[in-house]
This record gives sequence, structure tokens and C-alpha cells, in this order.
Amino acid sequence: MNAETTHFEPGQLQRFLDSDLTDAEQLAAERHLEVCDECRQQLHQSAADVTWWEDASDFLTDDEFEIVGTASNAIGPTAMMSQSRQSTADDAEADAIPTDIRQIIAWLDPTDDPAMLGRLGGYEIAGVVSAGGMGVVLKGFDRSLNRYVAIKILAPHLATSGAAKKRFGREAQAAAAVVHDNVIAIHGVDESHSLPYLVMPYLRGTSLQRRIDEHGALSVVEILRLGMQTAGGLSAAHDQGLVHRDVKPANILLDGTTERVLLTDFGLARAADDASLTHSGVIVGTPYFMSPEQAEGAAIDHRSDLFSLGSVLYTMCTGRPPFRADTSWGILRKVTDAQPHSIRDLNPDIPQWLCEIIVRLHQKDPANRFQTAHEVADLLGQ
Repeated sequence: MNAETTHFEPGQLQRFLDSDLTDAEQLAAERHLEVCDECRQQLHQSAADVTWWEDASDFLTDDEFEIVGTASNAIGPTAMMSQSRQSTADDAEADAIPTDIRQIIAWLDPTDDPAMLGRLGGYEIAGVVSAGGMGVVLKGFDRSLNRYVAIKILAPHLATSGAAKKRFGREAQAAAAVVHDNVIAIHGVDESHSLPYLVMPYLRGTSLQRRIDEHGALSVVEILRLGMQTAGGLSAAHDQGLVHRDVKPANILLDGTTERVLLTDFGLARAADDASLTHSGVIVGTPYFMSPEQAEGAAIDHRSDLFSLGSVLYTMCTGRPPFRADTSWGILRKVTDAQPHSIRDLNPDIPQWLCEIIVRLHQKDPANRFQTAHEVADLLGQ
């Protein structure tokens, strides 16, 4: 297939979903999908969305499940219990439960605890926190260790999709490979009723994005502390050969007790030597915080994350992203071609030396940036 092909043929669509194309066919299909609305819709209606990498990012982002009951799409245990017991007391709320959630709850093993929805492996399920394009997040209780956990389980309609399963597995492998105080841990990976799931800490806190939304620009002390820890987490990932590729405030959690930074969402991460990472013309990530090489669909390495870190620091300094426009295309053009507005013009409380660090992180040519996240962490720590 090439970009001028009229539409996907059914067999090609399924092979794309199953990641069963050659490198050349995969690249041609991705380029075609960038320009063909009808094929994107066709793929969306199949097992895996054409924007499955974006869905994966949204689903794997902990900002949506950091506190039960606060996320806009969170579903309370009362409604789930109403649904499972066929009660009419909460019919209105229960009727709004998505099909994927109902299927997953129906597949839970029975429990003898009336306060729980069921069991999944060794975990009692206390409620459903959220649902995304790739699956459902459950609140589980580990009786053996007396702690709550967050359980991400793949959506049933994706269970037969090779591409979705591979992506889900890559999230677990990428995060589990990084052991660091500033990277969220993976407690375990397992499968139930042919649905893979991963187990993570259940955190009570907030995301950096929410902190900025609520309070605007942060103090210099906060910026340095949070920036240093984020750079430290990235350094640990880079040491494992991983490029995060979606560093943004929504993927930086602040632990509710100590406000320790936890870098999350390795759903877009791939090993730096992964051949698919160098495919040109494939744009993956979040436009506001992309690097120029990401925006151009070019080959990237760990220095792409450093540009994104610069955008995160800029946002903490000013309360807004450095590159803004009315459309995604406009944002990408600014990322590649424009310089952000002066930080001190927007917030004169930010010292010049910190502005200079961010300016260097924002160099369009990766060779002109800092070369390691460890170097940035040391500078901010000083």
C-alpha cells in the first residue's frame, strides 16, 4: 500500500491490526492513514483504533485514575454493585456503565466479601476507577500485603488484536525495566480470561498538570525540586535504553504524602534500538510537549525527552505550554520552527540562569541540547 491507495482492503486492515506487515508496508499504511479519513474511521470501528498509540497513551496515563471518584469518567463501586446485583436503586448510574466495564466485571471470579465486586487473580476488586481506549483501571486490594493497587486490564474488544496486546505488553516491560524512586513501579503482570493486566501502586495524590491547572506557575523551589526528580527518572529510563516519548505534566505524578515525583506512562516508550522507532513520517506523542524531531516524524533518541523536559519546565515557570496554537498542526509547526515567548516576560520571578537551562533544552538541534538527563538533574539539584 502507498499513500495514494484509495482504501484499505479487509485483509490489509487485519494484518495492520496484528502488526503482520513488513516494515515498508507498515510505513505505507501509516502514511495512508494520515491522509485518509474514511480508512481511519474503518479502523476505528475495528478491534484497534487507528490512533491506537494515542489511545494507549490516554489509557496508560495515571492522571485519569490517581484518585477514585475525581476523574470525570470514574465509575463508583455503588453503580457497579447495583449492576452486578441487578438492583434498581441506582439504575441511572448503572445504565451509563460502558460495555467493556460490564464485560470485565462479569468475568471477575466470585468473592465471599460482599463489599467487593469480585476477584482477579490474588486481588479483591473494590471498584472501577476509569476506562480508556485500551482498557479499564480497577481498584484492587491485595490481602496478602494489606494494600490497595491499581490494576490496568486490557479491554475485551482488543483481546484478539495482536497489535493491542503487544502494545500493552510493551508498557509493562518498559516500566518494569526501570527501577528508580522517581518512576512508578510495576508490581506484577498477569492474565485472566485471556485478558492481560498489570498491577501498579494505587496512589493518592495529583498530577503535575492538575497542580498547574489549579495554581498556575509554580515557585522556583518547586520547579527545581520537581524538575530535578523528573530528570532523575528520565535518566534511569535512558540508562535502560528507553526513550519515553511522551514526557508531559499529565504523566508526572506527585505522591500525595511526600509529593515525590513519579514518572508514569511508558505506553509510548520503545527501546532506543527498536527499528520501528526510526520509521519516518510517524508522529507519536503529545503535540504541546513534542520535540521537533518527533513533530517531523524523524528518528529520535533520548535527547527528544530532554526537549520535552524543557517544555515541562517552561510550563511550570509560566503556567502554560511553550508552543501554542489553535490546531495540532499549528502546534507542530511552532515546535519545529518557532521560539517560545521569553519566560521572564511572563514571569519575572524566574531567575535568568533557569531560563538559560530551558533555552538550551529547547534547542531545535539535539546536538545543541544537554546530552543527558543526568546532567540536567545535577544542574537543577545544585
